[in-house]
Amino acid sequence: MEITLRIPDDVAKRLSAGGGDVSRRALEALALEGYRDQTLTLPLSEISEADLDREAAIFEAGSRRTR
Repeated sequence: MEITLRIPDDVAKRLSAGGGDVSRRALEALALEGYRDQTLTLPLSEISEADLDREAAIFEAGSRRTR
């Protein structure tokens, strides 16, 4: 499935600051939310809510550093 997401240019500029890939960040955010609400699962291992929260914090911290 292909999805087209339209965002304002100023938002895209902020999301891509520091060379970030906006498409990749959108995909990662969608996947993270899917794991969080359990519509997506990891087939090889179980991840606890605490582990997921930790991974989300790492992702968000990394996102802030690229701004």
